[in-house]
Amino acid sequence: MTDEGSRPFRWVTWALIAAVVVAVAPLIAFDHVITEDGASHSALATVMASLASSSNEAIASFYTLNVLPMPNLLATAVLAILQTFLDPLVAEKVWFAGSIALIPASIRYAVRAVRAE
Repeated sequence: MTDEGSRPFRWVTWALIAAVVVAVAPLIAFDHVITEDGASHSALATVMASLASSSNEAIASFYTLNVLPMPNLLATAVLAILQTFLDPLVAEKVWFAGSIALIPASIRYAVRAVRAE
């Protein structure tokens, strides 16, 4: 089995995959993900989804959509998109699992981009 550039699939890759599986296992094993501010992100994502779909006039009377780049906007926007077709708890689990998987993958990509010479 080979990786990009026909490099052998090394043990480091398997170690990263195993670490991600171990880190994601609690998300699958437990019903709720306990976070410090996850509930506020989930609630704001629900509001964003309601504003985008114009489905709730009561929410639209209290909130306006701010399109300026703000901290944590990516997490809230992704959660809003996920909540359109998933339960909010499942959407939060998918977001966390994706974050857990993408961080080591991005570090691996950056390390492999550095040339030895």
